[in-house]
Amino acid sequence: MAATSFDGVALIVTDIEQALHFYRDRLGVEVYSLDDYPYFVEFLGFSLWANPSAQEAVFGKLHEGDPKQAWGQLRRFPVSDMAFTVEDVDAVFKRMQESGPLEVAHPPKTEEWGQRTARFFDSDGHLVEIAHWLTPPEEKVSEVKAVSSPPSADTPPLPDHAPAKAEKAKAE
Repeated sequence: MAATSFDGVALIVTDIEQALHFYRDRLGVEVYSLDDYPYFVEFLGFSLWANPSAQEAVFGKLHEGDPKQAWGQLRRFPVSDMAFTVEDVDAVFKRMQESGPLEVAHPPKTEEWGQRTARFFDSDGHLVEIAHWLTPPEEKVSEVKAVSSPPSADTPPLPDHAPAKAEKAKAE
């Protein structure tokens, strides 16, 4: 059986208050829901999941000396690249540097594919990217459509859940 949709990403964090401060206050990402705070924080597009709450949900209740307590040691470096679109990469990067310590993967640079990007790590070591298209995305889509073959009649269309989530967020 194949996956039918993408549900979301939850970053498992060791300090949810520090991670919330990083994404909401420093990077400026709008919070979608704090209903399950301090265990879970939802942003539009991703969530923060506090450890050990996440660890207990995955492995069950932990006890002193349980080898499962070493789960935090299993994180590989880095395992993802979470990207945010911004209006001005240089200005956001400068604000991030001025607002506290920042572990930088690379400062702002122009990529060969037409994006201005910068990458850095959050407090739990997740790789975070800020980017801005120098060529408008509409032009990129037109270029891709011009060189790609159309889907066959057997190819079902992909569902677009983003508008529904955005409308739900506006309603709240």
